[in-house]
Amino acid sequence: MKKIAIMCAVLLSIACFMTAFAASSSKTPPVKGGIPEGTKIYAAETTEIEVPAEQKKKAEKATSMDLVLILDKSGSMYGLEKDTIGGFNSMLDKQRESNLPVKVTAVMFNNAVSTIYERTDLNKVKNITEKEYTPQGTTALLDAVGNTLSQLKTLPDIDAKGNKVLVVITTDGKENASKEWTYAKVKALISELQKKNFEFVFLGANIDAAAAAQNIGIKKENAVKYKNTKTGVKANFRAVNAMVDDYAAGEMKAARWKKEVEEDK
Repeated sequence: MKKIAIMCAVLLSIACFMTAFAASSSKTPPVKGGIPEGTKIYAAETTEIEVPAEQKKKAEKATSMDLVLILDKSGSMYGLEKDTIGGFNSMLDKQRESNLPVKVTAVMFNNAVSTIYERTDLNKVKNITEKEYTPQGTTALLDAVGNTLSQLKTLPDIDAKGNKVLVVITTDGKENASKEWTYAKVKALISELQKKNFEFVFLGANIDAAAAAQNIGIKKENAVKYKNTKTGVKANFRAVNAMVDDYAAGEMKAARWKKEVEEDK
């Protein structure tokens, strides 16, 4: 009798469970594709990522360009003057093959700063000689960069629509002679101009180029260390040509222009 009572209790429990399940199932809409009919589905809210204006501007193709070359001619460059002069002139010859209007600003520095060309039409720029480039003296890097950029930023058409500015700084030693500009002042100025249509590249020899670039506000991706040799100097100017082409097209690819310099190592 006790076993019969237990079995009855078990059967009663099963019957109650089946009744409850049937009632629950009758209230649930049929399922299609794993989602019950009648279920409200809310689309996830999408957030539009706004690209900074300066990035948009740099990604556009250039209709004109300012090429700014700030070149070290301190005493440590002695013995490389012919290669520097030849590389500089060859680089400009290569740029003349392009249909892009280019204005050239060429600044050379040791303990003093000399502006050889100031926003001169590329086709009017003459080849430099040892008269313009004779290595001697110390390295006033900050004064050269600060003075050049502070003058450029005041020009009313420097940030004209479609115009891009590429600043290439080349040095083979550490700053040791500037009197007017400090690291902080130069870094603030470069940070300001990077928000506009300016792009900066730092080529350094005998120093930690990435660290030196970051000290004045240039991102390390745009810095490369080169060998202070005849082939290294020539590679720098080939890299400048690649930079101009890429930046004008809205594609500043470090891998391409850096390859010119790094393959020399």
